[in-house]
Amino acid sequence: LFLSFTNDITEMAGQILEGMQREFASAGFAVDVQTAAPAGAEDNEGFDRLLENAITINPDYLIVLPSSYDLTEDRLVEVEEAGIKTIVVNYFPGMLENEPRIDPLTWITVNERLMGEVGGQFMGETYCEEGKSPNVVPFYGPAASEISIQRMGGAIETMTAVLEACGQEVNILEELYVDFNREKAFTFAENMATKYP
Repeated sequence: LFLSFTNDITEMAGQILEGMQREFASAGFAVDVQTAAPAGAEDNEGFDRLLENAITINPDYLIVLPSSYDLTEDRLVEVEEAGIKTIVVNYFPGMLENEPRIDPLTWITVNERLMGEVGGQFMGETYCEEGKSPNVVPFYGPAASEISIQRMGGAIETMTAVLEACGQEVNILEELYVDFNREKAFTFAENMATKYP
């Protein structure tokens, strides 16, 4: 069972699912991968219900990619207590505030903070070359998402450091939460372009 906050093929979770199915097929494995996702990345209650259902379904393996690990850990403990082998995607113990109470088969992750740092470095250097102090409106995913906090934190901190070194500064105008929803992000971006021309 592949349980993610989204199965949209244009998002990372959907691409992981697509790649996993392709690799199973090329290796000659006949694998039945069932999928489930809540109504949206911010729907933590819906995600919790899906995890609860996973205990009833009792799959051979549960691959889980939540938008917030902290908000799902209690249910993941129940999943493990039910004897279901679990793989946690996009999190690892070192990025969590507390020591995890589960012991999955493995943690599979992208270093979200490093991803943000690389973007922040590029943006900072670009603005330094232009001699500008940028006005910034950070777009986060869901408010409770460690993924989003790590990525945006890395970007803002790195861009701030790069700009300070060249005598510039980051001006954060406001912060928005777009719930990993591209349509909402585009709408917000249009609104911000009008609000801050």
